[in-house]
Amino acid sequence: MMTEEELLNELRAVAAEQRDGLALYALLDSAIYAGATMDESGKRYGNLASVLADAKPESLFIYAFDDERTDASPLLVSIRDFDGELAKRIATLALEYQLASWIWSPLSAPALARHLAAFIRAKFGDAAAMLRPYDPRVMEDTIACLDPGRQAALWAPVCAWAYFDEDRVVKRLRPPDGPVAERVTAPLVLDDDEQKRFEALANRIALGGYIETHAPSLVESLPPAQRKAFYEEQIEIGERLKKESMGDLFIIAALSGAYGARWIEAEAIAPLVQSVVSGTATLSAVALEIGERLERLSRS
Repeated sequence: MMTEEELLNELRAVAAEQRDGLALYALLDSAIYAGATMDESGKRYGNLASVLADAKPESLFIYAFDDERTDASPLLVSIRDFDGELAKRIATLALEYQLASWIWSPLSAPALARHLAAFIRAKFGDAAAMLRPYDPRVMEDTIACLDPGRQAALWAPVCAWAYFDEDRVVKRLRPPDGPVAERVTAPLVLDDDEQKRFEALANRIALGGYIETHAPSLVESLPPAQRKAFYEEQIEIGERLKKESMGDLFIIAALSGAYGARWIEAEAIAPLVQSVVSGTATLSAVALEIGERLERLSRS
């Protein structure tokens, strides 16, 4: 288990590599804090902006959504160095909620907040969407969904970016190679390839939430990176079986959890999954049938 001082020491090591004259910021996802700070009755203890009020944080949603204010807005906080009380307070929050990343940039706080906010609002065709490049749980995945030019534009005023991830280690984000896109305007109008990548990411997140709510035992032994790979594999299997609903993918995940990847190679699997979906067979009965087929295959 990483301690507050160990986390700060890792960040000091990143800071030591940076040139002079850069400002240091913490970027905090308030939605993670808001979702976690509930007692058993659902009463909230307070929002993150109030916890950090004395630090005068910049709200990214003010720039992203035409001055809309919300307790879930990501916050950009200026930090003098990693030896002060503010840095220690944010490190404590990061360890408890895994909601923080740290950015080194020559920009002022308002200018950097405005820049980062340009990458939050997006359009999927005629539909509006909110991207989450400030959420450490999906930060790398979200940025990777953007085309290389847009990624480079995001990085243009960012000299270094580190975050505390679900594996409870400090990781460094890396800028892409290649030219910077033309000036980014909000909302981002995503091209077809970007839309497909974001839709795949949204499906993976949705399936993960569904499984972790309804059958956490399927993935509780897996570290976060392996969980993501497991969810992606189930979605790929679902595409091969032409099954896309969360209920169908949940059944597929249950079977994969029991039999590993090779269960899908048995013939006539799709009708068996459909029989569970339609209610004509139970999941346990189908699992038994698949197990018997795999046993016969292993003997042949």
